[in-house]
Amino acid sequence: MKAYKGFNNDMTCRGFQYEEGGEYETDRAEVCECGFHACEAPLKVWDFYPPVDGNRFCEVEQDGDVKNEGADGKSVSTKIKIGAEIGIPGLVKAHVEWCKKQTMDATKTPDMTDKGGDFAKIGSSGDFAQIGSSGDYAQIGSSGNSAQIGSSGDFAKIGSSCDYAKIECTGKNAVVACAGANTIVKAPVGAWICLSEYGKVKGEIVCVGMNAFRIDGKKYKPDTWYTLKGGKVVKAEEGKE
Repeated sequence: MKAYKGFNNDMTCRGFQYEEGGEYETDRAEVCECGFHACEAPLKVWDFYPPVDGNRFCEVEQDGDVKNEGADGKSVSTKIKIGAEIGIPGLVKAHVEWCKKQTMDATKTPDMTDKGGDFAKIGSSGDFAQIGSSGDYAQIGSSGNSAQIGSSGDFAKIGSSCDYAKIECTGKNAVVACAGANTIVKAPVGAWICLSEYGKVKGEIVCVGMNAFRIDGKKYKPDTWYTLKGGKVVKAEEGKE
């Protein structure tokens, strides 16, 4: 089973040393007790390893005796293979694709989705999408440009690889990760935000930096639009609000 795993900056997790390409096996697997843990939903990893302090992220394959606690939570297995490190941008893009797979088949590209139920999984690939969710534990992924995303439920996980996305969260304990250019985000105290910045390198538009921060109510204020410029988190231009 494909999943995603977080590590400390030295590639350890719960005192166990891992390495890219490594394959590991143990006799027993129980959620939160023993075995090799990972998450099927990519951004769920940030519940355990937030995008700070050099934490690292890899795609993994779980095998053997695999158990899942449900609700897109942790999985644990007796066997695990550590894939290549994908970093924050890779994790965001993986989450977008994961959400899309949960909500549509290959022929569907909805341009507006509105969900009020808890545990909603919303995926969109069309440009100018407008996505709204009010249920708790929503997982939202969008890859089209100029998306407008709003979520009022608690514990929302929002991943966007759109350019010019505008994302607003009002629920508690949200995680918002953006791998597109010129994104602006507004969220309440306690939310984790990861913003990206793009620029020209040798004639190509590429990601030139990312910055993760928490809305703490002091340095970073709630209900304020933020973006990333020059590697620094700054208030978005007034014209974009």
